[in-house]
Amino acid sequence: YLIGVLCLGFTLHAQLPDGWYMSTNDRTLEPGNPKDYNLGTDKGNKYSGKASAFIESRNSNPEGMAFLVQEASPIDYRGKRVKLTAFVNADGVQNWAGVFLQLEGRLKTGISDFMFDRPVKGTVEWKKREIVVDVPVDAERVFIGMWLQGKGKIWADDFLIEVVGEDVAVTAGKRILKRPRNMTLEE
Repeated sequence: YLIGVLCLGFTLHAQLPDGWYMSTNDRTLEPGNPKDYNLGTDKGNKYSGKASAFIESRNSNPEGMAFLVQEASPIDYRGKRVKLTAFVNADGVQNWAGVFLQLEGRLKTGISDFMFDRPVKGTVEWKKREIVVDVPVDAERVFIGMWLQGKGKIWADDFLIEVVGEDVAVTAGKRILKRPRNMTLEE
């Protein structure tokens, strides 16, 4: 008879969506096991279809961050402007949460938007979130996903990447001016 199971040093997670993995590192997005968070799929709380993905804190003061990540080739998007959309729902997010898109080139540097300037906080019903970036011609990897830092729970559903026109404003790098201006600080 199996009476009980003792699990030391491992965190059990619900089934992850196919093609997605966990990470704890916002710089490299390398696979990792976030000890203070649960990640998985939820068939009960979804925007559409059969399931959504979620990240939730396991205690009232979780350490670090948790990411649910998918990595792909950006070959179809090189030199183009793209928009990532996802529908997000949140419950009691005390610090930060959101969706993200990160691009890497040959030198491991690139463009990223983790929505730090427009995070998901508190309790939010399903809402469409968008990220728009210009994909460098030398981009080699694209990472998309969702993240949570601190107490709470976030769900995401219906991720979509699409090519958009120049008339759609970028959300990452929008503070970088094409040319210096107001150099006298008088304006």
